[in-house]
Amino acid sequence: MSAQLSFFPEPPPPPPNRHEFTREQQRDGGITRAIKHADRTNPEWSEVAFLSVKVFLLGLKPGDHITGEQARQHGEKKGVSAPPDKRAWGGIMRRAAGAGLIRKVGYVQATDPRVHCNPITDWVRV
Repeated sequence: MSAQLSFFPEPPPPPPNRHEFTREQQRDGGITRAIKHADRTNPEWSEVAFLSVKVFLLGLKPGDHITGEQARQHGEKKGVSAPPDKRAWGGIMRRAAGAGLIRKVGYVQATDPRVHCNPITDWVRV
């Protein structure tokens, strides 16, 4: 038996369901969106924030621990504007890790009361 001919083109595949993405893909997508939103709101925000983290790290010794909260607080004290979503700082910390400036060593409890004692990444200066 031969295949039946169709007068209609094959429908396109459905868009990917967000549940089909891995946790890592969802995390990385969220980080990218937060950084891009910050840069749209305040051009060059990510570059200024990254430079403030580098300056902050200069004051630490290798092996000293750091959190994104501490880096954010330092940046704010030095005049880095707040991004629309503070989670954008997580992307800056991951960038610092990718540059070999810090290394993830575990988790600590957040000190910011708005974070409700959730665990946050514990980094160590390399």
